[in-house]
Order: sequence, then C-alpha cells, then structure tokens
Amino acid sequence: MHGNVCGYGKFTDKEYTYFLAPTSDIEATICLPGCPAFQSTELLRLYGPTGSPYNNNTGCVDAYPSKPFFNKYCLPALQPLRTSVLTYLYSRDKVMSRVVGDLVRVRGI
Repeated sequence: MHGNVCGYGKFTDKEYTYFLAPTSDIEATICLPGCPAFQSTELLRLYGPTGSPYNNNTGCVDAYPSKPFFNKYCLPALQPLRTSVLTYLYSRDKVMSRVVGDLVRVRGI
C-alpha cells in the first residue's frame, strides 16, 4: 500500500504482506508483523503514505484467517480467497510461479 515494501524501511517490523480484499482488489495490501490466524472481531487499522495509522474507522478492515506463506505473505485460510492470492502471486513472479505450481501440485493448496 502506498508503494511501501513489507519488511524494509519503516516497515522492518512488519514483514508480512496481507491482502485486504483478495477477490475484489488484489493490489490493496498492508504490512503486518504476523498473519491473523483467526477471524478477527477487531479491525485492522490502515495506514497512510508515511506509515502512520489513519485516525478514524474509515481506515479499518476486518481480518480474515490466514497463515504465513513463503515467510513473506499472509495466505488466506479460506479457499476462494486463497485461490485468488495464489493466482495473483503465480502471475507476478517467475520464481513464485514455480513455487506455487509445485505446492498446488504436491499439497493441493
């Protein structure tokens, strides 16, 4: 989000890329220190270009269950969301396309 790279610069403590809306806007992401494991009753607070959180609830979203993937991404636990993220990662990066292709074939994720 805002051109930031998770795990670098002001986000060294937030190394995981979390996809905010995998089925409707796959490019909308935020950096988190870890992946939410359960459906959250709390909201994830979004941040502005400087990394400072927005001060109102319009900058918040519900968290969905996810798990760390490739020590870099939060892979959704729910199948439709997971498929959307894997398809996106597969299409963006040649190395990732090999990894995702192998995992899908071997593990059926």
